[in-house]
Amino acid sequence: MTHYPFPMYSADHEREKGFSNSLSEFLSDIQQADGLIISVNENNGNPSAYFKNLIDWLSRLDRKFLLDRKILLMSTSPGANGGASSLKVINELIPRFGGTTAATFSLPSFKENFDQEKGIMNEPLAAEHRAALDKFLSVIN
Repeated sequence: MTHYPFPMYSADHEREKGFSNSLSEFLSDIQQADGLIISVNENNGNPSAYFKNLIDWLSRLDRKFLLDRKILLMSTSPGANGGASSLKVINELIPRFGGTTAATFSLPSFKENFDQEKGIMNEPLAAEHRAALDKFLSVIN
């Protein structure tokens, strides 16, 4: 996401400077997509401040910035919860902005279950990921 730099949202900043070109470009990219794969990180059981900030900016530019977008929502973390708390928070927000979650996947214990070259090493988790991806692809096709 560093391709799209955004300051922390504040009504004062919006009033004084408006919306950045980067935000408009990012919104355009979202609206041109048939579907989105969103991988949510987790800090203390919630999405990161950066991710929340991005949602705040996008929703100010267009409240229904996810309108008619189908989403594969994923998360992971070093712990056994796999970022599931963060995933749940975002999954509940998606309809508010017009999107639909087509499928979800949470990968627990990232360091034990993922290899950069091999991918997901735990076969039941790999099968679960494939099933979520297949479901998402069937919805957008």
